[in-house]
Amino acid sequence: SFLMYRDQSKSLREEQWLGWDEYIRDYAGRNNFRQAWAILGSQFDEQFLIYMNQVMDETHTNRKSENQKLNNG
Repeated sequence: SFLMYRDQSKSLREEQWLGWDEYIRDYAGRNNFRQAWAILGSQFDEQFLIYMNQVMDETHTNRKSENQKLNNG
């Protein structure tokens, strides 16, 4: 996909990234993905690793908050 989008406008690349980010966040909340990431995550680029770890933390925090609301409400 890099070759496909590298010459496209900045706005198109940003729109595409928003879609990827949403997709990544959806997977980051899944237990099987989190287990696989714990094993394989270190194989990726350092900046991507930082981004993914941040997403994983945010997703985990959001899920915990949602579960607490369900249990209390």
